[in-house]
Amino acid sequence: MKLRLPLALMLCAGWAGAAIAQSDDGQARRRGGEQAPVVRHSDITPYIELDQQFIATLKGGDDVLTYTGAAVGVQGEIATRTMQIAADVRYEHRIGWGKDLADADAISGIVRGRAKTLGEHLTIDGGALATRSSASFDGANAALTADKNSSEVYSAFVAPTLTAQEGPVTATATYRLGYNRIDDDTGVLLPGAGEGNVNLFDESVTHNVAAVIATKPGTVLPVGLAVSAGYDREDATQLDQRFEDNWVRGDVTVPLTESLSAVGGIGHEKLKISQRDVARDEDGQPIVTPGGRLVEDRNAPRLLSYDFSGILWDAGVLWRPSTRTSLDARVGQRYGSWRVTGNFQWRPDRSSAVSVILFDGIDSFGRLTNATLSGLSPEFEASRNPFSGDLNSCMFASQGGAQCLNGSLTGVSGVNFRHRGIAAQYSRSYGPWDWGFGMGYARRRFIAPDSGVFADINGLVDENYYATVVATRRLDDASGVDGALYFNYYDTGLDGRRDTMNGSLYGSYFRNFGDRLSARASAGLNLIDAKGMESIIAALAQIGVRYEF
Repeated sequence: MKLRLPLALMLCAGWAGAAIAQSDDGQARRRGGEQAPVVRHSDITPYIELDQQFIATLKGGDDVLTYTGAAVGVQGEIATRTMQIAADVRYEHRIGWGKDLADADAISGIVRGRAKTLGEHLTIDGGALATRSSASFDGANAALTADKNSSEVYSAFVAPTLTAQEGPVTATATYRLGYNRIDDDTGVLLPGAGEGNVNLFDESVTHNVAAVIATKPGTVLPVGLAVSAGYDREDATQLDQRFEDNWVRGDVTVPLTESLSAVGGIGHEKLKISQRDVARDEDGQPIVTPGGRLVEDRNAPRLLSYDFSGILWDAGVLWRPSTRTSLDARVGQRYGSWRVTGNFQWRPDRSSAVSVILFDGIDSFGRLTNATLSGLSPEFEASRNPFSGDLNSCMFASQGGAQCLNGSLTGVSGVNFRHRGIAAQYSRSYGPWDWGFGMGYARRRFIAPDSGVFADINGLVDENYYATVVATRRLDDASGVDGALYFNYYDTGLDGRRDTMNGSLYGSYFRNFGDRLSARASAGLNLIDAKGMESIIAALAQIGVRYEF
């Protein structure tokens, strides 16, 4: 069931987008006189792979491990006038050689699509993600061992957006339905009980509804006006946790020059987070399922983690000197405290892009992962670690832009948190070179009830720093090289988790033999340095072949 669930989600996301586009094509043909959309680009590549891998521990042991991998997958994209969808999905079975490396199965992939219908008034976005993340932070490397410390992460969403315009007034309504899940065998260990996970995430369903009515400056009034309202909800299975946020606000845009405007808004918000307490046995100990999940007490009253009702406001500047450059920077108050946010987007040309985002909000693993997936462009280009087969943490769009998963996949927890930090990405294609760079910092202050089993983690803080570089160079029509450098440092504030630094470096040479057969050779280094444990440095090598259908 673990392997079928994410694959089904991905296929449904793709089929939904295709069905919408086909329906729109049929409507165009029935209307007559309109050109039915044609496929502008289509490239679907199923493949099989066989490879042999070697892992030699240089520090922290003297193991030499080998395994054989067999994988099937599909990569591709389809683009028409009304639809765009891209996918990279892979299933792999590993055969371990020796008792120190067990056989394992893994599925990973990402699907992202967008379709327009009803005369392009209705846009439907969808996507699905399957990947893995280290769960226990004890120095284990999920990407290499695929053992009990490896969590399988699944996320999917569908989001219709309806836009209508009447004269100078534009109205937009959006709804996003999301689903998030983690499968793992690490279990739960309570705060102060030593090593382990604190309230690990299980699964959740999210709902995001928003509507806005707006006018641009100079159409009705010299200033632009907007009124918006929204409702956000997440229901998580772990201790029946519930997040609810209702908000309404009005905004004004005051032009100062042709490219610079003053912006500001004020509104009201009511936000509440609650959960059940854990059920206890006759000795007063928390009841845990065989799978390591806490059992909630359905007869006990709900415990409040957060309850805020009050004014929100912000003011700042909007700078748009061209269609390729924009800056939105604001300062204000939300959640009863000061808040600074910013968004800088710059596309120097058609083949490169820069983005810097300063964020501050209340998030959870489910909402953050879903928002990251929905923020990815349907033109994404995913890359994979040649040794694990997993998706690299940052994905870059072919026309610029990127999304990195480090912020959501590091330090997975089942509780909500105040999330502040900065993320920056750069991507560029130039001649035979393709470059991608992502880096960021995130600080989380955890939010939990003052009473109950997780009262001890309320207000604790952890921090995460990361950087990723990926590059590809085509040597000729049949060969090329690629590589990646990855760094992540997790500074925990939770009992039972270790400050951990992970780093990896690898390079590959690949060559095509005709249109269908290719070969790859890779070499790399992997570093794990967990506080209180001996550092582990491993050398990796791989050779493999791929046949594309």
